[in-house]
Amino acid sequence: MKKKNVSIIQMNKYERVEVSTLLSMGNKFVTNGVDNDFFYTLDDRYFGSPTNHAVIDSYVNYIMGKGLKAVSGISQESLDKILNWNDLKNIILELKKTGNSPIQVVPSQSGKKIAKLYSLPTKRVAIVNQADLSKDPLKYWFCYDWKAKNKFKPYEVESFTNPERDKGQTSIYYLRLNQSEPLFSMPDWISGIQFAEMEEEISNFVLTHIQNNFSSGKIVNIYQGESEDEEDEEEAVRVIKSQLGGTKNAGGIIVAINHNETEKTEVENIEITDAYQQFDFVSKYSKEQIFTSHSVTSPSLFGADSNTGFSSDAEQMKTALDMLYRSQINPSRSIVIEAIKNILGKQYENLDLEFEDFDSIKQLKTT
Repeated sequence: MKKKNVSIIQMNKYERVEVSTLLSMGNKFVTNGVDNDFFYTLDDRYFGSPTNHAVIDSYVNYIMGKGLKAVSGISQESLDKILNWNDLKNIILELKKTGNSPIQVVPSQSGKKIAKLYSLPTKRVAIVNQADLSKDPLKYWFCYDWKAKNKFKPYEVESFTNPERDKGQTSIYYLRLNQSEPLFSMPDWISGIQFAEMEEEISNFVLTHIQNNFSSGKIVNIYQGESEDEEDEEEAVRVIKSQLGGTKNAGGIIVAINHNETEKTEVENIEITDAYQQFDFVSKYSKEQIFTSHSVTSPSLFGADSNTGFSSDAEQMKTALDMLYRSQINPSRSIVIEAIKNILGKQYENLDLEFEDFDSIKQLKTT
């Protein structure tokens, strides 16, 4: 008896991130995943998930406030000249988004002072593969795009924390969250990475669903009697899949020339009757889990409805805001300030810095 030719498309299985397997050791450098691939993945989850993008940006704005204020040891003018607004904000963004934030330290022409601090994209920086990786890196490797390192040649950069570095050369201070992970820290929202991807895939699926004229797919049945040549059948399946595959071909017309009625081609739509309910459930669930992974005390503080958390009541909002600052904002600010003081501390004695809150936040805190 001739076997029935049925083709099945297997869905990809999601694999949870295994931190221990991320480190990729090269002869000269160590990356976070092959070619720093994990940092590229975090970028994708940031840009692809509307909720994750909004929460991260909101955190950055809360941490940044009105900017960094020079309390003592340095004038505000000098501080702003060394570290401008955009670079400070990008330093905070990289730290929140990836758990790491490389800072480029540029010395003055004399090499005796620090002239500028710049934020570097985390995905462009790798660590030198030295004999003892448990110690602070002596150097770093920079590449504009590690996935195209044959085109953009990586080059070494001094580590700012290396006591024997050439102080006249540009160096990198690698800021990272305080974690036990080796070499690279994980973002504090790592448990929500699959939900950010889920939200991204929901939007892709819905868009494809619309482009497919709200049909989830088609079954093509070809009645041509028994065939002795399986290669002909496989070629027919391949041609039909190529016509139906991809959103650009959605809704296209298949023209079949048949010899008689019994060889006609039938096309049947596969409909999902409860698609909208499924989309709504998965969308809400992924959003809730993204908020949870970011330790959001109240979604209303991030511009979202709060059906299960705090309402817009002033006292409840104040409580949620206080919790947010105690558990998230102030610790993040302390990490950034400590890093800047470590860099500028030898140049400016008794250096003291603080972030200044927005006036609306100050008012809400005191109500």
